[in-house]
Amino acid sequence: MDKKTIKNYIYNLSYQILLVLTPLVTAPYISHILHPKGVGIYSYTLTIATAFSLFAALGINAYGQREIAYKQENIEDRSIVFWELIIIRLIMTFFVTIIYFIFSFFYKSYTIYLLQQVFIIISVGFDISWFFQGIEDFRIIAIRNVFVKVASIVLIFMFVKNQTHIGRYILINSFSTFFSCLIFCFCLQHKIIKIEFKKLNLKKHIKGTCEFFVPLIATQIYSQLDKIMLGAITNNVIENGYYEQARKIVNILILIITSINSVMYSRISVLYAKNKTEEIKEMYQKTFRIIVFMLVPIVIGLWLVSDNFVLWFFGNDYIPVALLMKLSGFLIVFMGIGNFVGMQYLSPTGKQNQMTTVYIFAALINCMLNCILINKYQSVGAIIASIIAEAFSGIVQIVLLQKSNYKFKLYDGIWKYFVAGAIMGVVLLYIQKFLLFKGIALTFMQIFIGALIYVVFLFLEKEENIVLIINRIRKKI
Repeated sequence: MDKKTIKNYIYNLSYQILLVLTPLVTAPYISHILHPKGVGIYSYTLTIATAFSLFAALGINAYGQREIAYKQENIEDRSIVFWELIIIRLIMTFFVTIIYFIFSFFYKSYTIYLLQQVFIIISVGFDISWFFQGIEDFRIIAIRNVFVKVASIVLIFMFVKNQTHIGRYILINSFSTFFSCLIFCFCLQHKIIKIEFKKLNLKKHIKGTCEFFVPLIATQIYSQLDKIMLGAITNNVIENGYYEQARKIVNILILIITSINSVMYSRISVLYAKNKTEEIKEMYQKTFRIIVFMLVPIVIGLWLVSDNFVLWFFGNDYIPVALLMKLSGFLIVFMGIGNFVGMQYLSPTGKQNQMTTVYIFAALINCMLNCILINKYQSVGAIIASIIAEAFSGIVQIVLLQKSNYKFKLYDGIWKYFVAGAIMGVVLLYIQKFLLFKGIALTFMQIFIGALIYVVFLFLEKEENIVLIINRIRKKI
């Protein structure tokens, strides 16, 4: 993996973490101020707004990133693609926003909150992060959002003071999303040029965007629809509150895993266009090892720290969140694997139809299981349904990859990670019995000791990634 790719991964990881950092930083405060009901209202209305925003986006994020990557070396060609896609996006955003307004007024119980979420949809029209991902300039994406996110945190602490301020909380979050997208427009200088309108051909992108749109919708069905179904079936926004808080933590862990796929997506798209098969296979192997390297300690760590973490981070009102976080460990595994195959094999190589088929079946499985499990187990049922759907998706996609021309030794060397993880888990279970302190101190001690055990074992086994990191640190020192 070259230096450019590593830097882009770091920048993209920082950016992705930043997207969820605001709610994570404010979560303890908001949990106590708004209580589970207020958090549930926010989660429920945000999910509805997000569902509408998908139709405005029309699959352009993934499609646009790939198309820009194909043409990243020619400023005129990539400018044509940019203007074609941004026009399509603005048109879709306009019509979807109008429909959303009409829908909000018919949903009388949550009208005011839904209207405050409208900036989530409007922001889609100005979101051009896909362009910068396509030209492999992740630095701009990461840096330009820092001010907005920090500002939103400050505003939340300044203006959200009690349970009646749920509207303020929604408005601050939705508008910050819009503003963070808007500022990207000021970063296009020297990266694109003006193109005569007659040179643009919007129709040629309809098929491509739809090919990405269908799997996107299918994926969102089992990542977002569960919240809608949870609220509708249980008629209890408190369960949405539990679910939302669990996913806040889980989402940042998923992003740590999947961020590398976003970076590699553009790189592999370029290599595929140049027909460099062996380089692609090498990248698959290395990336998969990195993903497993991160997955093992994250999943084991979730099971060990969740009970204590929830008590001091969210409060006593959120005890059910601990079980949801533990179960979500399995969700992270299958999402990480599925995202790896989808972003690095199916999408860059033009196999959207296979990806679409897998995601549609996974979405159907999720919907059916939600109807059965939510009614009986509520938020726990929603998590279990998502796990089963993601397991199906991840396993099928791995099978597709293994049957392709890009075969690689899937399990080569990864036993080290599982052994290291097992040792880490056993040691932590043993020593935490003798730790007299609780709360935040215990959580950080668990993370520190666990990470130390995991890294030391892999270093002794001369694991490639650990040795590489340590050697680079030594050179800098």
